[in-house]
Amino acid sequence: FGEEFCLARMPCLTSAVAIVDSRVYTLPFPWVEERMDRDPALCRQIMASVSRKNLVLLHQVMEYSSADAFQRIAQVLVNLSRRYGQAGERIGIRFTQQDVANLIHVSRVTVSNVINALTRQGIVERRDGAFWIRKPELLAGIAQGSAPDLRRHSHASL
Repeated sequence: FGEEFCLARMPCLTSAVAIVDSRVYTLPFPWVEERMDRDPALCRQIMASVSRKNLVLLHQVMEYSSADAFQRIAQVLVNLSRRYGQAGERIGIRFTQQDVANLIHVSRVTVSNVINALTRQGIVERRDGAFWIRKPELLAGIAQGSAPDLRRHSHASL
């Protein structure tokens, strides 16, 4: 990440939390610019990367902006399950309620209340430090806003 700032010749101060073993490289812009001048294929790859990220961001803004917290948290769980799901609908990466809260700009308490409501309904389960999606179709329906409203079964005001 950082291609946008590099192309705009702007400094980029950022932070990231790796959920898998990762390696981070920094490349000075003059070095990148020299290679881009010599290699049109590299330019296309960078532009494709920037475009994909912008499309993902646009999709997330559209998806999360019209939904309430309950639905947005369900959307995050569905997206994580689709991306990192393993046999039996186990989400194969570790994350905390605070991670989800930070992602969609709600409190950790709100995330906890929603996950507790989903757990009481048998939709999700937290076991062995991982989240398990027990009723993926129902969770997807909640995420899309087409499932029964489970908030009334929740003790949270969402």
